[in-house]
Amino acid sequence: MASKFGHKKIYLVPPGIDNYYKPVAGMQSSIPTIGCLWHESSKKNSSFIIAVMNYLVKSGTKAKLLLISAKVPESFLIPEKFTIFEEARFPYSFIINPPQQVLPSIYSSCNVWASVSLNEGFGLTTLEAMACGVPVVASNTSSLPEVGGEAALYSDPTDVYEMSENIKHLLEDSVLREEMIRRGLKQVKNFTWFNAANSLLECFNGLDGEKKHV
Repeated sequence: MASKFGHKKIYLVPPGIDNYYKPVAGMQSSIPTIGCLWHESSKKNSSFIIAVMNYLVKSGTKAKLLLISAKVPESFLIPEKFTIFEEARFPYSFIINPPQQVLPSIYSSCNVWASVSLNEGFGLTTLEAMACGVPVVASNTSSLPEVGGEAALYSDPTDVYEMSENIKHLLEDSVLREEMIRRGLKQVKNFTWFNAANSLLECFNGLDGEKKHV
């Protein structure tokens, strides 16, 4: 797009995070929970989290996986695809299409949120988790480093060891964990609907200025 229209013709307007995304106390269980979005698209790389969790458990880390999906995964409906979950050596659960108002409680039940996409358009769940006080591990690809800033631990979304080690650090290092939570709560303040509206207004003003110079 930039090559076709030129950089000066492109305006980026990031969305805002709704203000009801806040930490909910008392949601975490005695077994650490890793949260992740499940999507059948290959670019979302969801099955990667299964390998990461297996590595964690094999290395002695006790944890369970919580997956959020907009619909019942095909992997549950098609026997040939269910082998992904047959390989799981850890407890896991799915929450299918949860109402938006309960998402803060769901995020808050996680000790770590994992954003494992190979190619992400934006990364809204990353910011929603941060807003709920959950430290984030994320892929070092596409938009995620820009969205997460210095408030996430990044790794190659094809490197099981690297991603699992980042999760392990957040589970075991309380100082690091609290620091990343603090950074996350700060990072989400950059993504408000007020800021989005201002960015859109700047876009319109810029277009108006261009018309005057035609």
